[in-house]
Amino acid sequence: MPGAYHGHVSEFDTSLGLRLDYEACLAYLALPPLGAILLLILERNSDFVRFHAWQSALLFTVVLILHIILSWSSFLSWVLFLGDVALIALLTLRVYRDAEILDR
Repeated sequence: MPGAYHGHVSEFDTSLGLRLDYEACLAYLALPPLGAILLLILERNSDFVRFHAWQSALLFTVVLILHIILSWSSFLSWVLFLGDVALIALLTLRVYRDAEILDR
C-alpha cells in the first residue's frame, strides 16, 4: 500500500497513505486554506505535499483577506471568485503533472 510504513521512510511516502500526487492536489482542492492547514497538521513524511500545503495556505489566506476587503462590491467579488476557481484549477493541474517528474 502506498504510504504505508515498511521500516524506512522515503521522501515519496505519505503519512495518510494516499498517492503523492493526489495528496498534493488536496492542498488546493480541499477548501483552501483550511484543507491545506489540515494537511500541514496530518502530513509528516512528504516534503512535496507539505510545500504545496504551505503554498496553498499562504496564498489562499491572502485571497480570503481580499474577499473580505472587496465584499462591498458584488462585481469585484465575482471577478475575484472566478480568479480563485481558475487559480485552483491551474495549481491543481500543475501539482498533478509535476509529481510525475520527481526523481524516484
